[in-house]
Amino acid sequence: MKIFSGFDINHVADEGESKRDFGPVPAGFYRVICERAEETITKSSQTEACKFAWRIADGEFSGQWLWDQMNVDHPKENYAAREQNRFREMCKATNTITPKTMDDFPGSECVVEVKIRPANDNYGESNEIKRYLPPIPKDSEQPAPNAAPKRAGNAGWQAP
Repeated sequence: MKIFSGFDINHVADEGESKRDFGPVPAGFYRVICERAEETITKSSQTEACKFAWRIADGEFSGQWLWDQMNVDHPKENYAAREQNRFREMCKATNTITPKTMDDFPGSECVVEVKIRPANDNYGESNEIKRYLPPIPKDSEQPAPNAAPKRAGNAGWQAP
């Protein structure tokens, strides 16, 4: 391979000005595109889970990745129910209403609400996808996440 001819393990290549920290992104809403989706078996409970890799599509953090895992087959019923609800929410947000395989997800788009998971003894700060929302058309402004819905029948009225 060409890369190996003249390779020097001690040489540090100049990455230019594009070098940036790929730590956690700030909490907020991000338009994302699913790049990878796979079924896996969890190490801790040996149950089925769905793993997703999302790429932020635009804005200051465009190109950064977010990951999510949904343990839809967890032995604890309450936990499994919550994860199944998250999976359903993600399916609705990506308009993947009747997925047949994990191959149905890559390329799909949605908006995610991200929060910061605090550091603990084993890991530093990281991102957590809190919820999934349908994508916002590119030619419209993003509504405030907690904006009051407009009442039917009175187009200009909005709750205080």
